[in-house]
Amino acid sequence: MTLSPPHLRRMLAQFGLLVLLLSSLAGVTPARAQSENTYFISAVDSSRFPVVTFHLRALDSTNHDVAGLSASNLPIFEDGKPVPASNVKITEHNDGPLNVAFVVDEGAQSNYAKLVPALRQSIGQLVSGGTFVDNRDRVEVAVRENPGSGDRTSLLMKPTSHGQDLLDFLSGYAFSPSAAPTKGLQGVVDITSQMKQLVPQPGTQNAVIIFIARAIEDPAGNVATSAAQNDGAEAASDYITIYAVQASVGLADQEPLKVLANSGNGQFVKLSPTVSGALDGVYQSLAAERVYYTVSYTSPYSDTGPRLITVGAPGKPTAGLTGQYQVNVTPPLVTLSVQPAELRREPIPGAAGPNPYGPASIRALVHIGWTDGITRALKSVELDVDGVKKDEKTAAQLPLGTTNVDLVADLSDMTTPGTSDLNVNVTVVDMLGNQASAQQRVTVEVVPVSTPVATPEAGSGFTLENPVVVVAMVLVVVALVLALVIILLLVRRRAPDDASHQASMGENAIGTLFVLTGPSQMLHRPIYLTRPRTVLGREPGSTDITFYAGEPSTVSRVHAVLEYNETKGFSITDKGSANGTSLNGQRLSANAPEPVRDGDEVILGDLAKKGIKLRFASGKGERWVGGVDDRTRIGL
Repeated sequence: MTLSPPHLRRMLAQFGLLVLLLSSLAGVTPARAQSENTYFISAVDSSRFPVVTFHLRALDSTNHDVAGLSASNLPIFEDGKPVPASNVKITEHNDGPLNVAFVVDEGAQSNYAKLVPALRQSIGQLVSGGTFVDNRDRVEVAVRENPGSGDRTSLLMKPTSHGQDLLDFLSGYAFSPSAAPTKGLQGVVDITSQMKQLVPQPGTQNAVIIFIARAIEDPAGNVATSAAQNDGAEAASDYITIYAVQASVGLADQEPLKVLANSGNGQFVKLSPTVSGALDGVYQSLAAERVYYTVSYTSPYSDTGPRLITVGAPGKPTAGLTGQYQVNVTPPLVTLSVQPAELRREPIPGAAGPNPYGPASIRALVHIGWTDGITRALKSVELDVDGVKKDEKTAAQLPLGTTNVDLVADLSDMTTPGTSDLNVNVTVVDMLGNQASAQQRVTVEVVPVSTPVATPEAGSGFTLENPVVVVAMVLVVVALVLALVIILLLVRRRAPDDASHQASMGENAIGTLFVLTGPSQMLHRPIYLTRPRTVLGREPGSTDITFYAGEPSTVSRVHAVLEYNETKGFSITDKGSANGTSLNGQRLSANAPEPVRDGDEVILGDLAKKGIKLRFASGKGERWVGGVDDRTRIGL
């Protein structure tokens, strides 16, 4: 692989010479300086929103990792708004990846013959010394060479994540000089560009170039020093650190290599055949440059749309990398089932006082789903009847993942005789302040207290001493007794047949339905499914199980179909009903079968407008007989 030099190289060298001359009295200083840390956000994950996580790398003004960050000293912002520190968790890691490129200048004067063992040992120490980690780090080797046909940068060992590849390469490589002089610094420029392919988002990972040369052959003198200054600063601007190694026997320290390392925020190292471990300090520095953080926070904001994450300051910085994600926040989906839907209050015999009735209450079963697929924590679930608060569950009683809540409304204070239609309302508020509600009507009948019969006045025609009255009363009593006997006989005669039929149906049942909300005569009675296909709806002639026949209802004439397959079990299909079919709180798409399993709840239509709520049970459904529900719920 051969890399082409950029066209602006000569212009940069000339400009760098001017900079060098102006700064020569003050010495060489880094070309890039900043008073604050630079932050790089990557790997943003909002799949569990409002919990958001991302990786963070922080660099100081010399491009070295910043350690010791925490929620107390690193503020997090979303769209310029602060995230409370109590919502933030920052975890520091010391195992970030390294990307290392060795660039060896093999110019005409680069006679490394006496240094080959030292070169192999020093470069290989990256692996043998334990700094390199397989399958995490990457390393490559390039040379600047001029075989006489042209000066070029060649990538001799492509990037690899296996340290043994580097050791195998070094064992057979001779480090031979070229036939003609080389522009050694151009190798640094070329690999700086190539390093951007290894780290597409500069600064998110540690990127290092280790440049090995005897001397800079072309250009020479002050021009070489100026070029080195520019090349190092260019690499530093892309958050790439440069270490310069002078491989020479007896040659004086060369200023361009020192300037290259200084402006590239690295180190200058002298390599000789008598000094072992010359690069140990470099590798120790690399091992310390593995710091990064996992940041996890809970967003307190409910806005829908794109969001910008910044750290340290609310505004978008001029350097570094911000985080972005998209969110579509929707309120929770709430369904409500009230039991019983009709309540009758009768006075207690012999009771006196302003409230001669016993305790009375209704139970509200609340199911909570999420249309955006993201389960959020809940702040509160509140129940009111005709605008009067009756019950509430708070955040402490609603752990994350809560989908079912039981509430109770005490109606013992309803003592006025007559029939009342009450509006039962439940309101759910999630942790972001999104609010959703559901309603259902309940009928309460209060039976008046009977007034004692007054004693008839003397001379009245209605007295027990009147024989006509006595005979009439006796005849009425006899007629009532006879009617009762006939009814009992009919019931006893029919009961064995009904029981026998139900037992027969139950023995053949492949599934069972229980009506949880619907016509009172069907509540909690098993409806056995004995055929592979069962049609549910409101029209008797077109359905196998009929609800609210001839009555206004949100159940469609042909609403849904239950089908059984010996391999896949039961499924339910909405047949394009006007008011829809829900399975465990999730509305079904029309004509799209969905699996139904033991204990699943099915809603046909709108429960507030004569809809039907069913529980499906496999087999005969013994565990559900009598309306018993053994699923885990939040207790009252």
